[in-house]
Amino acid sequence: MNRRVGPWAVIAWAVLAMASCGSGDASDGATDADVCRGLTAPDPDPDGRPLPPSVDLASTEERAWLVRRIRMDPYAESGPTEEALGFDLDRHDTLAESDPAGCGWLDWMAPFGSPIGDATGVDSQLGPLLSMVDSLGLQWRVNETALTAAADGRWVIVLRARVAHDGGVALDDAFVEASIFEGRLAAGTRFETELVRASSGDLSLPVEGQTIRLGEGRTTSLDMAFVAAGHIHASTEEIAFGLPTAIGPPVRIVVRDVSLQTSASLDGVAPGALGGHVEVGSLVDGNGEILGATTPALPVETTRSLLEGQADIDLDGDLCGCEALSFTMAFETVPVVIEP
Repeated sequence: MNRRVGPWAVIAWAVLAMASCGSGDASDGATDADVCRGLTAPDPDPDGRPLPPSVDLASTEERAWLVRRIRMDPYAESGPTEEALGFDLDRHDTLAESDPAGCGWLDWMAPFGSPIGDATGVDSQLGPLLSMVDSLGLQWRVNETALTAAADGRWVIVLRARVAHDGGVALDDAFVEASIFEGRLAAGTRFETELVRASSGDLSLPVEGQTIRLGEGRTTSLDMAFVAAGHIHASTEEIAFGLPTAIGPPVRIVVRDVSLQTSASLDGVAPGALGGHVEVGSLVDGNGEILGATTPALPVETTRSLLEGQADIDLDGDLCGCEALSFTMAFETVPVVIEP
C-alpha cells in the first residue's frame, strides 16, 4: 500500500503555475519494499530491553559522520536496492482514509518490521509535498537541490558523538554526548569526492575518512543519545533547518519531537534517518520570503488552509484534526575527521 499525496495545490497553486498534479505513484519497477522501511522512534528502553551499560567518559573520543546524500521524498530515487528509511512518528499505522489517526493520510508501508520495534509504516508527508511544488512549475526543487548541496558542501550536516570503540564499531553506551551541525564548509575548502552510481544517475559524493573544516552554521545538542547494537539512537525537542532551493531563499522548517537513528560504524557508508513533525503554522509563518517570491497572488491564509488539509500528525490526540506535517530525512553517512 502506498501513501498518497493529496492535490493541495490543484485548488489554487496549479492555477498560478499553469500546471496540474495528481496522486503520487511509485516509479516503474519500484515496490513498497523498495520505497521505505519502518523505524519506531528511539526509546530509552527499546522493546522492553534494558539500556546498555554506561561507558566511562574518559575512555571515549569524539567521532564525526558526514551526511553526504539526502532524500526527503520516499519516491525520489526509489529502486530495487535503495530504501528510504523513516520513522513511525505517531506509533500508528494509518491503513485507511477513514482512520482519524493520521487524518486518513496513509503511511508508506513496507512488508518487514523495524530493527528496533514492530512498526511497518513510515510517516513522511512534507517531502512529497515539496516534490509536488516542483511539478507545479514553481521550481523550488528542494529534494534535488538538497541532494546536490549536501554533496558539494553548500549544505553540510554533520553528526558528532563521543563514543568508545573497538574494532571499528562504537561500543554500546547508555549515555552519549551528541550533536548535529548544519551549515557549510569553510570558505575555500572542498570535499574529496568519488563517483557513485545511483538509479537517478551517477553522483559525485564525499569520500569517507577525509578531514574537513566547517564554516558558518549552528550546532544543536541532542538531549538523549545512546549506542545500542551498533547504532546511534538519539532524540531532541527541535532542530531548525534551512532546506536549500534552486531559486535562492531556503525553505525554513523547525522539526519538533526529533528522532534520529544511524549506524555507529567508524568506517564505510551507512544509512540513517531523521524524523519529526513540522507544525503548519510555523511552516507558513517562517517562509514568507519564498512564498511571496513564487506565489504572490496566493493569500497566506489560503496557503495555511491548504497545508492544514494535508497535515497527518494530531498533536493534541483528540482525533479531531491534524496540526502538523510528518517529516523524514533519509540519508547516507560516511565517517570524517573535523579539523579543529
